[in-house]
Amino acid sequence: MCQKTKQLLALILRDGPRGVTSLLKISYLIDLAAIRNIGKPISEFKYIRWNFGPFDSTIYKNLENMREEGTISAESCFFGSDEHVVYNLTDPTSVETDSLSPDELNIVSTMLEHVQGYGAKTLTEIAYNTKPMVLIGATLGGTEHMGEVLNMYAA
Repeated sequence: MCQKTKQLLALILRDGPRGVTSLLKISYLIDLAAIRNIGKPISEFKYIRWNFGPFDSTIYKNLENMREEGTISAESCFFGSDEHVVYNLTDPTSVETDSLSPDELNIVSTMLEHVQGYGAKTLTEIAYNTKPMVLIGATLGGTEHMGEVLNMYAA
């Protein structure tokens, strides 16, 4: 697991519990901002167009590794009749950031301020309005270019 990706996920979770959809959408938006500002993404994710927008299945392995290390915990909760897993930091005061440059930390901090309080639905809507998703004609609920790797540098 890439230390930058682990530290990025921990910084996102420091704001509070999140599910996979929110974690991925925020990571995606941060990576887009990083490409625009410093020329490269922060995470190791390779986003594809999937049912609820940008997705990378390696998120599950990353989260499992963090859970096994004791960095995060996972708990089931219900939204209506649907069960979801949310992840929490076990110790929000001890998030390491030594793998992230000052510029990367600034990008993460700025994006987290912008999306503070947004849930998965709003983050998904925002993701669908980004240039990589618009360029392939992806629509929320549609199947256009399903599974296609997103061109993050098109942003």
